[in-house]
Amino acid sequence: MKTILIASLTGILTFSAMQVAAHPGNHHGVRHLPAGAVSVVLSGMKYWLKDDVYYRKQNNVYVRVASPKGATLVRVPKGAVLVKHKGQPYYRYNNVYYRWVPKARGYKVVSF
Repeated sequence: MKTILIASLTGILTFSAMQVAAHPGNHHGVRHLPAGAVSVVLSGMKYWLKDDVYYRKQNNVYVRVASPKGATLVRVPKGAVLVKHKGQPYYRYNNVYYRWVPKARGYKVVSF
């Protein structure tokens, strides 16, 4: 019985940590970055990046944040929608706009 309870609690804690990391703007954060996250500096600000998801350190936790302006992602976030601005295609996700840049072979975060 104790083994089942411990396994259940471990599953709940793991699921809660994944939920926190899965929602941009969630200010609760996680204590540990996903395995393989790398640090990057954009416009003088330090971020950690893993699978096109950006994190910033706040106090003692890492919080998922919107992709910073100027960042280039391999793919747009899941759920992004295609929009047109002045006849050009962009993708929008959480009020962040992405534009395909062939030379960068990725989607650059832009503003209008």
